[in-house]
Amino acid sequence: MLATKADVAGHFPEILPPETNGDAIIRELRRMDSYPDIDDSLRGISPWFKVELKGTYYGGVEAFLSVQEVLIEKDIARPAPDTHDPEARTVFVVGRIPYGAIEGIDWEGDEYYGFTHVYCRFRGWGGRKGPYESIELYDRTERELGGGHKYYERLDGVRWKPKRRAIVGRWLDRRLLRKADREAGR
Repeated sequence: MLATKADVAGHFPEILPPETNGDAIIRELRRMDSYPDIDDSLRGISPWFKVELKGTYYGGVEAFLSVQEVLIEKDIARPAPDTHDPEARTVFVVGRIPYGAIEGIDWEGDEYYGFTHVYCRFRGWGGRKGPYESIELYDRTERELGGGHKYYERLDGVRWKPKRRAIVGRWLDRRLLRKADREAGR
C-alpha cells in the first residue's frame, strides 16, 4: 500500500491537469479478459471504464464519475428530475478508491487507450460495488485556495443516492436492442 502511495505521488503531477486532462481506465483484476470488449450484462459495474482523475485523499485516489444536477433533502442527494429546477444544484460525483484496492498502475496505457490504467480489486459479491471505498459529492463551484491553486468544496454529510432502474426495465431495453440488431442483420 505504501509503495502504491509513493508511486501515485510521483506520477500524479505529470498526469493531472494542466499537464493532461487526467483520463484513466479503471480495470478489475477478476475480469481482465473482458477488456476492451463492452460488458452488456444486466448486473453490476463494468469490468473496465473511463474516469477523470481528481487527485488524492488521505487513503487513496479520487476519480470524477459524473456531473449531476441534484436535489438535496435531509442530507441525501438524488438526481433532479428537472434540470431547470431552481432548487437543483450542480455537483461532481467522485469515487474514492483506497490504495489497498489498487493492485497496480500502468502509467503508459496500451494500444486502445494511451493513458493511465489502474488495476483494482472490486468490492461486493462479483465486484458489483466497484473499487470505491465511498462516493463523495463536491460542489462544482471552484474556490480560490491562494497561490493560483483552486479546489472544490466537498459536501460533508451528504450521501449520493441515485435512482436505480429496475432490473426488468434494463432487461426490456436489452431485449429491444437485440431485436433491433436482428432486424438490421436481415
